[in-house]
Amino acid sequence: MLFYFHMSQVSSHISKVLISFLAIICVLNLYTSCSSKEEPTALNVKNKEFLFSDNGGVQTLSFVVNKSWKINCHESWCTVSQTSGNVSNSDVVSLEVSCKPNDTFSARESTITVICAELSEFITIKQDANYTLEVSQTSYDVPSSGQIIEITVKNNDDSSISVSISDSWIRRVETKAITENKFIFNVDANTSHNERKGAIHFADVKNKLEAEVSIVQSQNDAIDIDTKEYYAKPEGDEINIKVSHNVDYQITSSVEWIKQISTKAYVTDYLLLSVESNESGAKRSGIITIESLNNSIKHELTILQEKRIYPFESAAEAVLNMGAGWNLGNTLDSNSGDIDNMWIEAWSARTPKDYETAWGQPETTRELIHMFKEAGFGVIRVPVTWYPHMGTITLHDQNKWDPATWTGTSVDPQWMARVKEVVDYVIDEGMYCILNVHHDTGDAATAWLRASEDGFNAAKARYGALWQQIAITFRDYGEKLLFESYNEMLDQYGSWCFASMAAPGNYDANVARGAYNAIYNYARLFTETVRATGGNNLYRNLVVNTYGACSGDGTWSPHLKDPISSIQIPEEPGHIAIEVHSYWDASKFNEQKADIDRLFTNLDTYIVKRLGVPVIIGEWGGWTNEDNDANVTFASYFSGKAREAGIATC
Repeated sequence: MLFYFHMSQVSSHISKVLISFLAIICVLNLYTSCSSKEEPTALNVKNKEFLFSDNGGVQTLSFVVNKSWKINCHESWCTVSQTSGNVSNSDVVSLEVSCKPNDTFSARESTITVICAELSEFITIKQDANYTLEVSQTSYDVPSSGQIIEITVKNNDDSSISVSISDSWIRRVETKAITENKFIFNVDANTSHNERKGAIHFADVKNKLEAEVSIVQSQNDAIDIDTKEYYAKPEGDEINIKVSHNVDYQITSSVEWIKQISTKAYVTDYLLLSVESNESGAKRSGIITIESLNNSIKHELTILQEKRIYPFESAAEAVLNMGAGWNLGNTLDSNSGDIDNMWIEAWSARTPKDYETAWGQPETTRELIHMFKEAGFGVIRVPVTWYPHMGTITLHDQNKWDPATWTGTSVDPQWMARVKEVVDYVIDEGMYCILNVHHDTGDAATAWLRASEDGFNAAKARYGALWQQIAITFRDYGEKLLFESYNEMLDQYGSWCFASMAAPGNYDANVARGAYNAIYNYARLFTETVRATGGNNLYRNLVVNTYGACSGDGTWSPHLKDPISSIQIPEEPGHIAIEVHSYWDASKFNEQKADIDRLFTNLDTYIVKRLGVPVIIGEWGGWTNEDNDANVTFASYFSGKAREAGIATC
């Protein structure tokens, strides 16, 4: 197809195109002219003040800039993570502002300058002071004599300072306040023997600050000994001296015949001194000096020793000389025996006669004792029950007694006088007398002496006090008077025959061990208490019983021999004897004859030969009060075997 254009149409079209082109050129020229003009500087800081605690820290600084920027820090304690930078367009810059801890006592302030071209912004950095409460000295060592101490307290705030004191022996002395807050305190003298510690506490309540000063005060130097005089046995002795001290000390002796036996010491020392036998023929004395090493404290202990004489026969000699014996039973040993029915205390005037006749016997007379002397008896055992006559027994509900309310240890003087009167009846006849502590043991609820470790600990003070009173009362009596420590003392289960027989399973090794240990502890306390009273009690023959006074006879249990195989004597052989009791059935003499023979063999093996001491059978019988042939046969054989074995019988 052919197209034909008219010239006038072509000219019109070209004109329109030219006009459009010229318009575009104008627009481009206009744009180029505008873009060549410079953009204005921008700087905008969001936060112009920063607050830091005295501990310092890190915070974020943000600002908007559109050009290169830099930061000037004016203090070394305040820094920023970046000090300059470049941006081409408006942008947000975030930096870390770090503030070191303020170790000064004043608040501080600094300025950071942010610069962008011709613009700048100032940022204030503030930091709190290091609020503190300081004392001039945190501890004081104060002598036992006491001291005035002065404490200076520094504080960077005007707030008042409170003071608290831990102990009354530290007292504040009120003084006029001065600028540095000086406080004066008086520390009292320490009269105790131990170091003591206290504290003074200061507080700034507003700023929650505290400071404490410790006070350590030395003890009052001391050396104390438990006695200033001691009577040593003429035949030689070992003396235990209790030394309580808090300083070093030395021991010197004024004489050669007293020597220290070295022992380890800690705070309370028990010095063991050896005193030789006094064979000089005269009384002598020596002085032990206990002195601190700095010579500021000194004690002197005088040791007195009589010449050695042998006024008393030995226990073995006494046993051989006693002959036949008898028990003055059911008289001075009478007692209520039932804490739920203390009938003697409830329904009598509690006179010695009320007790002595309570079990149906008449009062003992001199004539009665003389009758036994005339009958050929050589020894009378005088059983005495002491608990109704010691301290105060207070009943409740008319006839009941709670032993926990028992107070006091003093023996009623009227009762002691009556016991002494009966003993005199025996001694005046030239007979041996064995005086004991009787139904204070046994299985009755009133028995206060128990063969257990707890029992001993509970009773030892009263038991020692009792024997001290008895020993002092009879201190001047001659060799015919013997003391028997206790009668038939049983464990907490009330076991007969051997310790713990009544325990679950009929034997408990721990219970048994505790019982036999307690027997030894009672025996030792008894002998030491009596010997310590001096006089003839230094040589008096003393009797200690086996557990339950058991004789070790029988074959039905392997533990039957334990009471005689376990007993230990509380002092060296010489004036100590062991007592057992032995009861049989006279009607079965023929069946038991071999058992009786074995009894005496065992006593010889386990006591006489093992311990080196004699034996007394303090109670024995054929289990009948009838004067029949069976009893005569049994008694004749038993007493004959005892004589052959060198054993006394009562």
